[in-house]
Amino acid sequence: MVEKLSLDEIHKKQEILENFLPLFKRAEVEGLWFYCNDQDLWFSPAELHKEHSNNRFIYGWTNWKLRDPQEKVELLRKDIENARHALMMFENRMLEQHTGKWIT
Repeated sequence: MVEKLSLDEIHKKQEILENFLPLFKRAEVEGLWFYCNDQDLWFSPAELHKEHSNNRFIYGWTNWKLRDPQEKVELLRKDIENARHALMMFENRMLEQHTGKWIT
């Protein structure tokens, strides 16, 4: 189903997209990605441009920050480390129940 927009909505979307142009240029030059804190969304400039072309994620530019994608990589690595630790702790609890011994 095609979304029908009023002229005001069309103009508002066009204005939002025009405000993104300097941000896209900066992101591309500096190797930054778009980050939306409200939904923890990360998009490369190419990905967000594609989404915008499909009338998706057209939020005001104030909802977005340009960030180094390595920040997300580090967060994911920490998540993996925390998950491994949680798994080890749980497996130790299971082992202790069967053997009475805690493994370090």
